[in-house]
Amino acid sequence: MKNKKLYNIIFAAVLIISAAVILFVNSVDVRLYVGYVLILGSLIALLYSSISVMSKNIKKNLKYIIVFIAAIALVVLFYFISPSNDLPLSIYEKTNTPLGWSKIINAGMYLVYTLVGIVILSLIYSQVRHLIKK
Repeated sequence: MKNKKLYNIIFAAVLIISAAVILFVNSVDVRLYVGYVLILGSLIALLYSSISVMSKNIKKNLKYIIVFIAAIALVVLFYFISPSNDLPLSIYEKTNTPLGWSKIINAGMYLVYTLVGIVILSLIYSQVRHLIKK
């Protein structure tokens, strides 16, 4: 129980500090960096908790582990198939975006489109299956 209290205190301190930085710091860059750190920290905490829960009973959670590995494989696949020169160089100069980010941005967009398509197809499938069962 002591660990849970310690985690709650740390979580509250991080929230208070990040809220203070966002409210009282005038620099937009600092606010963005605080947001990036919070997002990265939450992703790390999510992965840690997921792995710790799944590792207790691997056979029961094998389906979720396979889905997670498939999602990582999709990200890697989309990174390698995405074009790196799809936009003119002037757009990158205008937004101060490094040229190397093009493949990462395209991979993220392909991943979002694929996941939305999978969700739509699964909704259609579940509705058709529900209609057939009636």
